[in-house]
Amino acid sequence: MKTPFNLLSLFIRYLPVRYLSARFAFIITALLFCAVSMLFVSGIAYAETVSHRQYPDLSSDPQWLKLLHYRGNKSAIESQSFFLSPNGNHSPQDEYQSTLLAFSQAQSISSSEAKSNIQCQYPARYLWLTQKLATDFGLSLESCGDFNRWKEENPADSISLIYVTGYLGNPASFFGHLLMKFNQKNDANKEVELLDVGINFGADADPDDNPLKYVTYGLFGGYNASFSNTNYYRHTNTYAENEQRELWEYELDLTEWEVSLLQTHLWELRDAVFRLLFFDRKLFNRHGLFCRYCVG
Repeated sequence: MKTPFNLLSLFIRYLPVRYLSARFAFIITALLFCAVSMLFVSGIAYAETVSHRQYPDLSSDPQWLKLLHYRGNKSAIESQSFFLSPNGNHSPQDEYQSTLLAFSQAQSISSSEAKSNIQCQYPARYLWLTQKLATDFGLSLESCGDFNRWKEENPADSISLIYVTGYLGNPASFFGHLLMKFNQKNDANKEVELLDVGINFGADADPDDNPLKYVTYGLFGGYNASFSNTNYYRHTNTYAENEQRELWEYELDLTEWEVSLLQTHLWELRDAVFRLLFFDRKLFNRHGLFCRYCVG
């Protein structure tokens, strides 16, 4: 393939410069170089675009929309850092194309660059797309050091939903609360079960906020909300021991791949921020919606 420099050298070789003034010859040469360079760069961009458009468009797939937490025509996630496309929180198609392009380009980027680990930032998207498109994009999750250490610290062989009964001492808990729990295989031992990972979704509120501020912010969206994880015994201590509430556990019937998809998606959401509204039923049912992401 001839580069702009090859074409320029050929042009200079055969151009009858002796019949032109030196200044005119220089202007023509510079213009030709710019034009050929633009065509060359456009060709690279076009090749990159074609390379990721060889895949089917799954941007309207219900499970893709759930992985982006779409509700109607907008994502419930407020933080722009969760998206690869500037329009990702409004356009699932733009986010899908940007994700495919990022995975497709990652092979050609030096491993020292952050983008070469794009599959480590979005492992759930990567797992889902590799299954749907039957390709691994030449990438692997084995090289994701931080992610794999996190998985070891938060093991999951199965997943349970925990319903915590209502508590009149807190207006936000009148109707109960949902938790999620990552179970380990040897959970027949109750002492080990308490070391399982408990996942909570709630307001990022200051513990010192007075009741008036808490209610006002909760009603009008003044609080952000996010997922957090800690040892399950901390939740049992708060809800069962201190507040005397009952905890009802429902283990979900999921395949190994579905458990892995939920686990990796929680990693993706580690810095994601939602907007909290007390009367938003879907937001308080975020755990239930979260678990639906693995079944399409």
